Amino acid sequence: DEERRRLRSAAAQVRRALFVTFANSPQWGNGARVAPAARVDDGYLDLVVFEERSRVATVCALPRVFIGGVHRVRGVSVQQIERATIECDAPMTFHVDGEPVDGGTRLEARVHPGSLNVAVR
Repeated sequence: DEERRRLRSAAAQVRRALFVTFANSPQWGNGARVAPAARVDDGYLDLVVFEERSRVATVCALPRVFIGGVHRVRGVSVQQIERATIECDAPMTFHVDGEPVDGGTRLEARVHPGSLNVAVR
């Protein structure tokens, strides 16, 4: 079942993606380094789009997600953004801090620079 997924950032693009992530830090759980250059304090989200070019190429490229080389995979793009919108023909399931959430057909992401204060002792 092929869904059309549309991703809007600065310029609208239509792409078929295996996964799309908005990262504010380099690492997912289990050590996956999906956005090695992401920083929590730079005022941006790193938008990572991993397009599925072929099933074999995807399976061969997935280990790079764990070693920080995902940006060198053909069909993967990484860009810094302040906001973006993902639209899909069918309702999406997405993860927030590793927890699955059933959503609608539109997902908006944006960064709120400086909105989280952390005290370190």
